[in-house]
Amino acid sequence: MPVFTSLYHGDYEPVDEAEVDGMPIIGTFLVDRIVSFNVFSCPRTSLENHSAKLTSEPHHHTCGIFIKASYINHSCYSNARRSFIGDIQIVRATRNIPAGSEIVFW
Repeated sequence: MPVFTSLYHGDYEPVDEAEVDGMPIIGTFLVDRIVSFNVFSCPRTSLENHSAKLTSEPHHHTCGIFIKASYINHSCYSNARRSFIGDIQIVRATRNIPAGSEIVFW
């Protein structure tokens, strides 16, 4: 749980108590904040996403939390692209990335 709760959650301050009556406290407001900032919307496959036709019907995606990918920031000048196969997110460089540079998505 600490891996999940350490993800970015804005300015929300979680409760200090870790347990009540020997049971762990899981703050639903904290979970909501973490999910709202870190969830990835994704198609079942990236091929689906790239070949989607424009229709008036809603196109629903699945979504999930990918812990390591949640640490990658956004940039309009990205150097990486993500794609999906089922519940696996693949991150690939779109250009040479010098050592020590930040990996950023579009």
